[in-house]
Parts: sequence; C-alpha cells; structure tokens
Amino acid sequence: MEDHQLAFLADVVQSLIVIDETGGIDSALYRAGSEIQLVVSSLHGKTRHHQGWTLEHLDRESTIIHEELQGLVHRHVPEGVGDVTAALAVIAHLIEHARVESARAFRRASQSDDPVAGIWMSPRAAPPS
Repeated sequence: MEDHQLAFLADVVQSLIVIDETGGIDSALYRAGSEIQLVVSSLHGKTRHHQGWTLEHLDRESTIIHEELQGLVHRHVPEGVGDVTAALAVIAHLIEHARVESARAFRRASQSDDPVAGIWMSPRAAPPS
C-alpha cells in the first residue's frame, strides 16, 4: 500500500466500526467519514496521474483492494459474528465511490496545465500488474 491507500483503508475500517456502533449508515459520523474518503480518493487519483499511471492501472488497483478486503473479511471474521454480507456491501460501496472519485481527479489532473496542482508527491509507485 502506498500514498493515500493506507489512509483510505484505515477509514474503511473506521467506517465499518462506526456503522456497527451507531447502528447504520445514516449516522453523521459515517457521513463525515465518507467526505474524508472522497478527499483522500481525489488526492490519490491526482498522485497516480503524476506518477505516470493510466486509468486502467488505477481501476485495477481498486479491484485488487476490493478483492483483498473481501478476502480479509472472509478469513478473519468468525462464523456467526456480525453481518458479513452487510460489511462486504459497505466495503464494495466505499471502494466504488473511491474508484469513481479517483478517476475523476485523475482526468482533471490530465487536463490541468499545472503538473503538480498543489499535491504532495511521493516516490514513483509502480502500477499494479
């Protein structure tokens, strides 16, 4: 995991905790977390553009993260504990929103005259294969 992905993953986990503790996705705390995820996803898309990634690489990264999180839930959540189906649906929803926002920011960055557009640049990250 690089760049903004670690912050995004931590926020996904926090979102699942908030949903569990507050009883649903309608809580103000969950909505605030979703806004943070959009900001992080936007920065991530810009960063990936400036690292030379393609939209296909960005999309593949989202797919890999979704598959890995699904696997983690299936491997580590004991049978009969919590609502795994609901957790997987929330994860899918959050990753899809992040994918869309990252792609949107990636496209904006590709059309911008400003090569950095005020973002912090990390070392070049290799695209997923």
